[in-house]
Amino acid sequence: LGLMSSVPGLVLAYVGYYMPFGVFVFAGFAKTIPRELEEAAAIDGAGAFRAFWQVVFPLMRPASASVVIFLGVWIWNDFLNPLIVLGPAAGTTVTVGIYRAIGEHQADYGSVFALMFLATLPILVFYLAFQKQFVKGLTGGATKG
Repeated sequence: LGLMSSVPGLVLAYVGYYMPFGVFVFAGFAKTIPRELEEAAAIDGAGAFRAFWQVVFPLMRPASASVVIFLGVWIWNDFLNPLIVLGPAAGTTVTVGIYRAIGEHQADYGSVFALMFLATLPILVFYLAFQKQFVKGLTGGATKG
């Protein structure tokens, strides 16, 4: 299918590998949302699509933030899949780029550590921006009621 050594092949591998986690988190969180909210939206004249997007989905914001943060960090830090799927010719990711910056007989550790620091900055900023939703998502199913 021409997916090896291509970005769509890597994306397809990520979708197949990480989608079960997202489905698991969303399914567990959706069970905590009362059915009466959807019924009230239907009584008010909203269809199923509108009831989901305007009533249910805003309540799932903490779960969405948790899934986005977890998957973002996992995919950003992934090393083996891009190394194998993309190969040497189709580009690289940050982690593979750091690996390739180290030579067999020499390495400029100062520049490698600078690359590692720059590689952690986007994830750190991403986490700090979504920290409040992340904590809500982790504790959202912790209470029994």
